[in-house]
Amino acid sequence: MHYWDTSTLAKLYVNEPDSAQFSAHVVATGPVTSSELARWELFRLLARKEAGGLLPAGAAEVVFVRFEADVTGGQVELLPMDRALELRFHQLVLRLYRLNPAMLVRTLDGIHLATADLHGADELVATDANLRKCAAAIGLKIYP
Repeated sequence: MHYWDTSTLAKLYVNEPDSAQFSAHVVATGPVTSSELARWELFRLLARKEAGGLLPAGAAEVVFVRFEADVTGGQVELLPMDRALELRFHQLVLRLYRLNPAMLVRTLDGIHLATADLHGADELVATDANLRKCAAAIGLKIYP
């Protein structure tokens, strides 16, 4: 499974300089999988881009409706946030902080990593340097 961080998932819905690269990757690898958390993060990201003038007024809602249609249509799968995920989150955070040197794990990154790990992802699609470093430490391949 190819697990997508929200920031890279957003590149499929908002035109960014590297959006084409990520669009090609999803065509080559199949459906996008992420956490239910992505629904919350993506909406906030779209609202921020609209407030910053990077999206026209009203576009946040329009783009989010398109995302929700992709979830309903199966092009995007959102994995649940439940007790099993919470337990995996605890395990991964402790594992990463107990490395020498310890690795910083931000809360939302930890939720994404735990979701990917719990559901057997073999690849993390992410651009954030710290998230990529943590993912590599738990054995995930990284794209790009």
